[in-house]
Amino acid sequence: IKTRNITTAIAFYSLFDFRVEVKFRAGPARAAWLIHDPSSPSAEIKQKINCILPPPPTQQSRIEIIEVPSYSLNEQPNQIKRSLDLIKYETA
Repeated sequence: IKTRNITTAIAFYSLFDFRVEVKFRAGPARAAWLIHDPSSPSAEIKQKINCILPPPPTQQSRIEIIEVPSYSLNEQPNQIKRSLDLIKYETA
């Protein structure tokens, strides 16, 4: 998963019980592997507290987050590139 800020992305995925397995550099970019262990006690506690959440996955999951360096985005000053809104542009 590409991100502009790896610290924010790690904090976001921690809300879903992903934890940092390893942080590393991939060329100029910072990267991290996050792992979700379904047997972690925090997942069980959160599931009991909030019954609205779907059941946690039964297998271990891993995602890789890569921070895209700002100079590689070719952005103009005061302009931030955004992902295409697929709801607005369904045919894209």
